[in-house]
Amino acid sequence: MSRLLKTVLALSSAPANARRRGHRAVAKKMGATRISRHKSDGAVQWEMLSVPPTLLAVDDGDDDLVTPAWVPGSGQACERSPARSSMPAVYSDMKLPFELWELVFDGLDDGYDIHSLARVCHGLKRVAEDAIKRHANFTKSHRAVTLTSYESMLSLLDLAESSPRVSLAIRDLTIQYQIRWSSTSNVPVPRLLLDILKALPNLRSLSLHISSDRLVSVCLRAGLLSVVHPHLRSFDTSLAYSSDILRFLQQHPAIEDLSIPDLAVPDRLSIPDLSLSLSIPDQFLGVNILDLPSSLPSLRILSCGLETFMRFRRASALTHLHLRLYVPQTLEAIGSLLGPQLISLRLGVLERLPDLHSPRVVWSPQDILTRFPRLAYIEVHMFEPDLLPHPIQWQQKRDKSLIPDRRTPLTVAWVLEEDAWGTLLDPRDTDIVRQFFEEVAFDVLRHWTPYIARIVYGDSGVPDTSVTLNASGDNVARGDHSSLGEDYWKRV
Repeated sequence: MSRLLKTVLALSSAPANARRRGHRAVAKKMGATRISRHKSDGAVQWEMLSVPPTLLAVDDGDDDLVTPAWVPGSGQACERSPARSSMPAVYSDMKLPFELWELVFDGLDDGYDIHSLARVCHGLKRVAEDAIKRHANFTKSHRAVTLTSYESMLSLLDLAESSPRVSLAIRDLTIQYQIRWSSTSNVPVPRLLLDILKALPNLRSLSLHISSDRLVSVCLRAGLLSVVHPHLRSFDTSLAYSSDILRFLQQHPAIEDLSIPDLAVPDRLSIPDLSLSLSIPDQFLGVNILDLPSSLPSLRILSCGLETFMRFRRASALTHLHLRLYVPQTLEAIGSLLGPQLISLRLGVLERLPDLHSPRVVWSPQDILTRFPRLAYIEVHMFEPDLLPHPIQWQQKRDKSLIPDRRTPLTVAWVLEEDAWGTLLDPRDTDIVRQFFEEVAFDVLRHWTPYIARIVYGDSGVPDTSVTLNASGDNVARGDHSSLGEDYWKRV
């Protein structure tokens, strides 16, 4: 291998008078082509040739691959320009030495361009390693941006327009505009927001929350949701469910994580039978109901209200569901539509107490384990700790003759809302509430372990404590809760 490399160096670095000895003919025969040539006082001082990568492949680990060049000197010895050790060859038809390819990679601002070029051949992948690392570090420091004021919007737009590398590095954008706004205001927020979205082509996550309905209306008329983000995977918004939202979803079929408000329907249409919610007239909603499951084939995570959920009922990839409000019949509908595929289920607060005369109101743990065979996590929120038995009677004892057919143990979470109220228990006394949760957790675990393997609970709207049954089975043991949080249901 060393002899072959020396031969290649000699052929690719031969001085001008060497051609009379047949080196040029040999080089041409071996497939070498000239890249560059330097003359001084009419004599060729050096020239660089491109040779097939098979001639430059170093497989014995003893030699460093470099771009060869002949430099005049005593005895006209061949020198080698510096390059990284063990660098694989770039295909000869690229016509550039490694050093120039490194300059090409250094000049690319967009990570997608860097990775696309690196995939052209194996040699370029190795040449691109430093550029990929530098871009990853730069993106990490500029990845997420949160805008809460007009001044922060101006600063971001100025930075994005002055530095393309920054605009391409931003992946996650959160807009939380809670300031009162009127159409007579001199602050051009709608135009500014539109320019910001156009300046960030690589967004993967967009969270858009605007408190002013008037500002939302003006923004939509300005085309705020007409901007297409080809890499968008997550969309969270407070904007009212409308035809603009539906068109936006159609234009972004790769969305995997979606959080949208519920349909605004009058009380006469908020009926317990969820199957009838599809009868809401489209003219009342002011939108054309699209085939949302086919528009979002990659949708895995959905947070919405009851009526909106019914329009995603055939989403085949949906595995994580959050219903912000539910009625006693909600579980029946979810089990019928998505029971076999759900992995994580978060239920918001109970919208109204069950009718004692209605059939099948309270579920048992056995029902959950059977109707949701893949379910690994269920989280139930409540305004009153006394409502813990609704809609599932967790303390019901297990019938040992019934063995659920499932491989995944279930984690159950109970969460008291931040603005909770109490009847028998005072939710302001968190110690009492947590003691109550822990007592119920022990009762559930001693009857349902191993099918229910862990209980999670918390107050202020966030699960923060995890318990399991201890080794002796006579009490609960605190477990690792470092991964818990408001969005834990998404990460299961």
